[in-house]
Amino acid sequence: MSGRARAKSAKGSTPTVLEHLLKTTITWSLPLAVFAVGATVAKRGTAWTKVSADGNKSPDSIELAQANKQVESMREVDVIDIRKLNSKYQGYSSSINDKVGGTDGGAQQQGAPEQQKQQAEPPSPPEAKKSVFVLSFRGDMSASQVDHLREEVTAVVLSARGGRDEVVLCLHSGGGTVTGYGLAAAQLDRLRAAGLRLTVCVDEVAASGGYMMACVGDTICAAPFAAVGSIGVVATVPNAAEWLKRHGVEVHEATAGEHKRTVTPYRPVTPADERKAKEDVAAVHALFKDFVGARRPALAAPEAMVAVATGEVWFGPQAVARGLVDSLATSDDVLLGHVRAGQDVFSVRHTQVRPGKLGPLAWLSDLQDGLPDGLGGLAAAAGLVSACGALGRALGSVEGGPQEFAGGLSAGSDWDSPERKYMLK
Repeated sequence: MSGRARAKSAKGSTPTVLEHLLKTTITWSLPLAVFAVGATVAKRGTAWTKVSADGNKSPDSIELAQANKQVESMREVDVIDIRKLNSKYQGYSSSINDKVGGTDGGAQQQGAPEQQKQQAEPPSPPEAKKSVFVLSFRGDMSASQVDHLREEVTAVVLSARGGRDEVVLCLHSGGGTVTGYGLAAAQLDRLRAAGLRLTVCVDEVAASGGYMMACVGDTICAAPFAAVGSIGVVATVPNAAEWLKRHGVEVHEATAGEHKRTVTPYRPVTPADERKAKEDVAAVHALFKDFVGARRPALAAPEAMVAVATGEVWFGPQAVARGLVDSLATSDDVLLGHVRAGQDVFSVRHTQVRPGKLGPLAWLSDLQDGLPDGLGGLAAAAGLVSACGALGRALGSVEGGPQEFAGGLSAGSDWDSPERKYMLK
């Protein structure tokens, strides 16, 4: 090996700063976590063995109670955060008026005689204001935010007045798993079943699974360049049959049921397998179209549905022309309209908080809680393609050998589970 080649090889093997930080974090985080859990278990076990036989509280039994209390404090508590948005908009208006010199003062003075006349008349009984509850959903591939949405919907259904109050959903999603977005859409159906009018606002994207949620709304508003539609289904499975054959790897699998396994990563795809896979995708697509047609009467006709259920995406004006959207407006326009109409507008947000922290490991939980939504979406996407992880390692580095591939294959064998197999994209 030449000197230049040796220098290049040595340089390539030098770990980067990021790799060093990741290695250090992984090296120390796991021992700290094991130490904390072990200390808690040991502490509780010692306290249990020293409780007096007559049942009297000893210092050790008090120690046990404190340990139990600490464990209870580690559990997350569900909290619904309610904030009135009217004051936010009123604050904006007041700030502008203060800066420009109170432009509404003259109007107030001109209306003084009318106000005096109204004060002389007997006051009428106050009319109950309409309340508008604002929910937000930024969906990832698996629609994991449905865990929060279902709690928010429950809170609204329990407190809102059917036939009077309204719900506004600010939706942002490019779609994902059939099961995840099917459940999210079902949560929105609960609002309509409770007699609450639902307006869905799409500022950027509501495609595929996102549109499955949007079509539940009584009214859909979209920004001019919001991407809407993509009524289609896709199922993707990598195939490594040739690679396995070249490396002498045989996969043995026992199944019961004619169609338990069709298209798989580790054997050649037969015409019968491909035909069955297409039938399954078409069946899911038919369910998707029926769901949209039942909630969007303008698309219920077969010719109208055929025109939009092509998997294509349309922008605001195009979506309005095709009946996918009712009007062009941003979520800001919709909320401000409710405020100007004198209605009480409340944001509803479900969170989970921990009353206590984990001592030295508190920074780990804080770091996890502080991850942006985008990273959460990446994590969900990483979980979705976990079945391909071993395949990628094997194909990317032959040095890993067939053993590494076979070992990871069983760990990611849930690729064929229903919640991962079909995607609304």
